[in-house]
Amino acid sequence: QGMGGHHHQQQQQQGQINLEDLTLEELHEMIQMEGLTQEQQMQIQAQMQLLVDGEDDERPEEHFLTIALNGTILGATEMVTGFPPSGLLMTSAFDSVHEDDLLGMHAIKTHFWERDQPDVEVYLRRRTIEGDWIWLVAKVVSYIDSPVPGIIVHEAIVKNENVAVIVSRITRIASLLLQAVESSLFGSEVGNNTGGDSVDASQDEAVEIQAMLLNAAENLGIDLSNSDNPLRELMEAAANGDSMWGGDVLISRGGTGEGRARDGKKSMDIVEHLKSGAALDLSKIILTEGEVKLVTLVLTGRLQIEDLGPLLYLALNSPEMDLVAATDEFYSLSEQQLKANSHAQSPSEMVLLQPPPLAVINLSFTDIGDYGMETLSEFLYADNAALKTLDVGFCNISPRGMMSLCQ
Repeated sequence: QGMGGHHHQQQQQQGQINLEDLTLEELHEMIQMEGLTQEQQMQIQAQMQLLVDGEDDERPEEHFLTIALNGTILGATEMVTGFPPSGLLMTSAFDSVHEDDLLGMHAIKTHFWERDQPDVEVYLRRRTIEGDWIWLVAKVVSYIDSPVPGIIVHEAIVKNENVAVIVSRITRIASLLLQAVESSLFGSEVGNNTGGDSVDASQDEAVEIQAMLLNAAENLGIDLSNSDNPLRELMEAAANGDSMWGGDVLISRGGTGEGRARDGKKSMDIVEHLKSGAALDLSKIILTEGEVKLVTLVLTGRLQIEDLGPLLYLALNSPEMDLVAATDEFYSLSEQQLKANSHAQSPSEMVLLQPPPLAVINLSFTDIGDYGMETLSEFLYADNAALKTLDVGFCNISPRGMMSLCQ
């Protein structure tokens, strides 16, 4: 590259260079050289734009990728993105996908395409050779067994980007929910062993947290034995400037260096404990009303993870892709089931809600507001002994919204 740049520089100095003879890659290299005048830079940019416009006119609106199950590209037709097919061989099909669309693509590939449901589409952005992003819709058109098991994927330019944005958002959020629930059920930290260590561990954690709250009340000099709302009393007392936890948990203001270090270690141990376990991280995704309801349905167990696909199919095929209406329908069905449970003659006739045993739920920076907080507060009363941490920082929640946690 250095020699090529030097060669171009020599040609330019000798006045022998013809921009029309250079490729787009060579022009990219040339415009980065030092010593160019503003006029020369403008000439190079103009020639680059001509080449880009010409390539866009010649590029297809669709392409096909043959992909092994691990994502390796085994074959490609002429690409919408402008990359030469030969240069993509044996690279990953996920390399040029936008990071916000990766999880959704992985989820569709794993839970649909690899389970003989090829018609399920995924919307994604791929990087073009110019460095821009282009929306594509992808689905499987065929399966292969040779040279290795894999799929042939058809990807085409999206005509309506608004639809692509909506579907991609819903797919991403659903994928995060799916990943978190599967981790809580089958992961190493929170298992699905309903008769063994995981339940005992959750019960031990609940007892430990209860003891921490009682310790906080003792440090504040509060008797919670006859309190109708102990959490509110603790919050009000802490607002007066007192420490809930005392020197045994947080670093004390005084004492020896050794004592402060010991107390600091205890504090860090508690923080690490509260962060551990299966987690759902939706932070920094501004959630809409329908998406908040979708999260609530899953966290309360009203919507089991195997029903997530049908719900999304219903939402995406409804007028204006109305996720609110689709979630309301599932919510109403679960309400009818709960009412039927109250009239059941025997336990065998009851269908109990099974919330996923998630330990950490991060909803920070989701801007859910008071409505979202009131809606989501239902999952705090679901039968989930594993839940240790809920983060709703920077969500535009007023005191009224926070008090919904205590209702």
